[in-house]
Formats: sequence, C-alpha cells, structure tokens
Amino acid sequence: SDNFNLLTTSKYQNNKFAIIIQGPIEDKDEFTLETVKIYKKIFPNTRIILSTWNSEKQNTINKFKRENIEILLNEIPKNKGNGNLNLQLKSTYEAINLSKNLKVEYVLKTRTDCRIMKPNTLDYLLSLHESFPVKENDIVDGRLIANSIATCKYRIYGLTDICVFGTLKDIERFFLYEEEQDIIEKYKFPKNKIISETHLKTEILLTARYL
Repeated sequence: SDNFNLLTTSKYQNNKFAIIIQGPIEDKDEFTLETVKIYKKIFPNTRIILSTWNSEKQNTINKFKRENIEILLNEIPKNKGNGNLNLQLKSTYEAINLSKNLKVEYVLKTRTDCRIMKPNTLDYLLSLHESFPVKENDIVDGRLIANSIATCKYRIYGLTDICVFGTLKDIERFFLYEEEQDIIEKYKFPKNKIISETHLKTEILLTARYL
C-alpha cells in the first residue's frame, strides 16, 4: 500500500457505501491487511467491514484494529456446507446486518483473497446501477452487478459470488443466511441438487434461490 499512489476523484457522502471483505484472513504478504490500507486510500468516506472468524490470531486482528475499520469475529458454523457455503453466508450476512445499523445505501461484497485496484470503482458500479434500472416492482430495488471472474456464460444460475454490488436490501436478500440443506428443502429444489445438468452448489444455489 505504501507504493500505491493512484488517487480517487469520488465525492460521495459518508455512509453511502459499505465494502464487505469476507472470509479467512490472507496472511501471506499481509495481503488482506494491505488491501484494507489501499481501500482506505481509494474509497474515502466508505465503511470498510472485515467479517472473519473468531479463530484468527489476536496479533493479526490487532493490526486491523489499528486501521480503524469495522471488524466482525464470527463463530464458525458446525456445518460448513458444500464449498463452505454456510461459512460464506454466515460471515457475509453478519456484515450486512452491521451495514444496516450503519445505515448505508449500497454494499459491495468482496473476499479476503481478492483486491480491487481501480480508485473510482464505486462510482462506476453506481453509474451502472442507475443506467440500467429494473422495471418498477415491489420485490427488488435494482440490479445486482457482479464481475466476470467465476461467472460462467453457459452455466445456468452462473453469477459469481466473489464480488457483488447492489442496494443494501438486494444484497441482503442474495446473501440471506440459511443453511444449505434448509435452502434445498425450503425452495423445493431437486434432492439430487441437479437442474439442467448443473449442480446446485455454492454461488449457483445462491443465484437460483434469489431468482
């Protein structure tokens, strides 16, 4: 982060955005910590929330506390789910609940092993959100915007869960914390978890549930 000198031209007000960084802390080269430091440079007036696990080392957590960001240390669910789905939903949803208390309008959900480098990313995502509105309805506020990484063009329900942007209400609905097996039963998905030759797991299951 000391060598990162790109500047932002963003002028949005306090509490308009929250960035959720979810997952286990990446210690190699202090990747997650350096990501936080870069975000503080290029995303001013933005709530940065690290939502990780209470099993993380205290000396590691102390480094993040010095950055004056929001930190959530969650208890790991006993049932991790296929592809750690239950872990993702738990840590993400706790951060969403905190975002509600902070009264933010939009949420960008990311992961601890990923990093955004473009200074005006939030402006860009908000512009896309406003440029492509949904028809008036009582269900969603707008579109969910995701990146192309892990979004498969020819896979049904192929939207990635690595980086997702939207209004707080829509992000909350997409990442609603329900255990994997409960989702299968509640939404009456096939017990073999197969739809059109596609395995309903992780982000595929989340997208199918959202729709």
